[in-house]
Amino acid sequence: MIAFKINVDSIPNQLSQKASENTDVNRPNILLLIADDLGYGDCSAYPNHEPDAKTPNIEKLAQRSVLFTQGYVTSPICSPSRLGILTGRYHQRWGTHTYTNANLPNDETTLAEYLKSKGYKTALFGKSHVGQAEGIMEREFPRRHGYENFVGRTGGMIDFLTHTFEDQAKYPKPLNVFWGFGPWYFNDSVKEVEGYTTDILTDQATQFIQGNKTSPFFLTMGYTEVHAWTHQIPDTALVRLEINKIENWDPKKEKALEWVVRDGLGQYMENGRTRLLWHLSQLDSSVGKIINTLEEEKLMDNTIIVFLSDNGATDRTAGKNTPLSGGKYLLEEGGLRVPFMISFPSKLQSGSVYNKAVSSMDIFPTIMGLCNDTTEITSSHFDGKNLVPFLNGEDTAVPHETLYWTGLSLSGSIPKFEDMESTEAKSYHSVGGDDSGWAIRDNDYKLRYFGRTKELKLFNLKNDIEESNDLSKSLPETVKRLKNKYYKWHNTDMHLPTLN
Repeated sequence: MIAFKINVDSIPNQLSQKASENTDVNRPNILLLIADDLGYGDCSAYPNHEPDAKTPNIEKLAQRSVLFTQGYVTSPICSPSRLGILTGRYHQRWGTHTYTNANLPNDETTLAEYLKSKGYKTALFGKSHVGQAEGIMEREFPRRHGYENFVGRTGGMIDFLTHTFEDQAKYPKPLNVFWGFGPWYFNDSVKEVEGYTTDILTDQATQFIQGNKTSPFFLTMGYTEVHAWTHQIPDTALVRLEINKIENWDPKKEKALEWVVRDGLGQYMENGRTRLLWHLSQLDSSVGKIINTLEEEKLMDNTIIVFLSDNGATDRTAGKNTPLSGGKYLLEEGGLRVPFMISFPSKLQSGSVYNKAVSSMDIFPTIMGLCNDTTEITSSHFDGKNLVPFLNGEDTAVPHETLYWTGLSLSGSIPKFEDMESTEAKSYHSVGGDDSGWAIRDNDYKLRYFGRTKELKLFNLKNDIEESNDLSKSLPETVKRLKNKYYKWHNTDMHLPTLN
């Protein structure tokens, strides 16, 4: 764990002055590293991480970054969250609140499109998942929203080991696609590939960097680590770990859900945490290799690096969000507050910590700010903020006094199970809580509406990041104020079903 000694809140304006004196440098390269389902407690750059979680290369990156202790994503699940990252806007503006209705409208500009228009070479390696692109000409396909180079898959998962047409044919539709089995896209073509997924993606990244070192580039790594299926580990690694191999689902032998509950979910599978930690080490190793390539090519000093997770960890992979409550799928802090850092030492203080609330929507306008494109940043377009003046001490206000979230659905009910050990009951409870409703954070207060139980709970995050002390009964006026504020945002500004 890194012992940070600098707090951004107290940095003087010298960095801003330094940046303004250095406006004629070459356009910086940009590296966006998006981890998948990485929990707050599984990143050792943070002080309260789990003792068994070790990410030395991400720690090393944090030493030259601004580390955000209250870095939020726009959704507790992947597709909407990635839309928030790429557009700098609330995806609820066009009605997206879960992966099943995720889409990218034609009139939304992505970060990749913006940078491509500025002459950047653009590439995405790995998982895109801004909606399930059914074909290469659809807007959600990476090459249709700004990425010239794409290697990977467009859905929510990429199998770690099996990448052939024959592998895919073993499984029924649509699970053969949704679960990530089979060949990959190489730009607009589909090809079989051999090897371990993260190794293949890392090799693509290092080759792209080496091939574009004389021109500015924007490289996005859409990692599938540490997303399911974490049982998929090469045989050589299983021997070193001294754990048994778990076979993939066999549709000839059992139903999918039966296999999932026994062998696919981290809290039920044999050695689930050990398997998660192995995948975590692969993520960390990839980050290290890519950064080493930047250093070897003498590009590190002129590269903006952003690292974050798309949402929090889940018990379904044995991930940890310590000390936060909840996780992926849920609107508790563990689903929304993620590992998040930005590195660009020529303009941002290395090894510093920023303790005010920021959002993944800030990435797009902040990159524009770091590239000195501030004249094109308009508050009327972005919901995110250019964080540069906040991080260098020019602006001491809070970047976001208020943030809003919607659950996977706005309402629901609690199912009843006759047998709590049934596969259906175990699958439902593996989510860990109520995945419906909405939430608002206003300064230090957070109001959470639970769509299945119709409860409202209020927390003061300054004193209670675990969300264990419900203040709704003692502060009814605060509940009313935040509820009204959320309703106004929901009903007036967003393209969502009207709340009464």
